Amino acid sequence: MSIEAGGINPIEVADGVDALTWPKERFDHRGHLAAGAWWCHVYGPAALDHARTAIRRFNEANGGENTDTAGYHETLSVYFLAAIADLLGEAAPDREWLERHSDDVSLGQAAPQRYWSEAVLTSAEARLSWVDPDEHPLPDGVQRQVDRLLAVDEGGTGRGFR
Repeated sequence: MSIEAGGINPIEVADGVDALTWPKERFDHRGHLAAGAWWCHVYGPAALDHARTAIRRFNEANGGENTDTAGYHETLSVYFLAAIADLLGEAAPDREWLERHSDDVSLGQAAPQRYWSEAVLTSAEARLSWVDPDEHPLPDGVQRQVDRLLAVDEGGTGRGFR
């Protein structure tokens, strides 16, 4: 399947973002999911630290800024990495994995709106740091992954999600 048809390979996206060679217009929601899946596979809970750096660098290299109103968004990044990790098995994510899971309810672009109000998601606080959901609690599996991702920031090892 071609990139144009949606058949993107997570390793190609992640490597392209890391190398600043992935086309900016293709780093849309699906591109973020693809890169995130690969980073979760490779880095485990340390994927969050890698994603922070990679996405910020990518934004800046493509003329964007990372501020309290634009660019990298911590709460959304933590949520989507956790939702990916909750679905990720032992096998490396590939095109087929992405196609199989990109329509999962937890990975949809609007999924965070089930758990956070618009006011919270658009706040500078949520963009700059993790903010707990204010509408509904996260599903147990996703919450476990959030806890693991955030534990790395508190001195965790960053080894393995499961």
